[in-house]
Amino acid sequence: RSDRPVRFDLAVEWAVMLLGGGGNPAAYYEVGGEKQAHDGAGELAEASLIRSGNSYIGLEIATSFEPPAAAWWTPIETVSNSEYGFERIYQGSALVGVWPTELAPGERRTVAVTQRVSTDRDRALGA
Repeated sequence: RSDRPVRFDLAVEWAVMLLGGGGNPAAYYEVGGEKQAHDGAGELAEASLIRSGNSYIGLEIATSFEPPAAAWWTPIETVSNSEYGFERIYQGSALVGVWPTELAPGERRTVAVTQRVSTDRDRALGA
């Protein structure tokens, strides 16, 4: 409710743990048809779809952005002090969709993040 335009970055974050620590090759982000480590970091200037998953457990998440957004992904890590000294502990990964936005007075904007989860395993069958 302003009489002047407002500028901001609208960012929506999704954090997930797909057992990807330690460079686990089964856990991944798939960006532009190319798989990358789930515990890695990256960005894409204009993303409409990013997949992530773990092929060992048979889970995949398809995240779509409408309109396309800048996408950033990064590991979530904590630091622990153990008998071995300081260690980085992988906690999961964060995927962030970002829309640089400018709104005129009274203007509205709608964005959507859709996530579809699929699996190729049925644990109830013992597979």
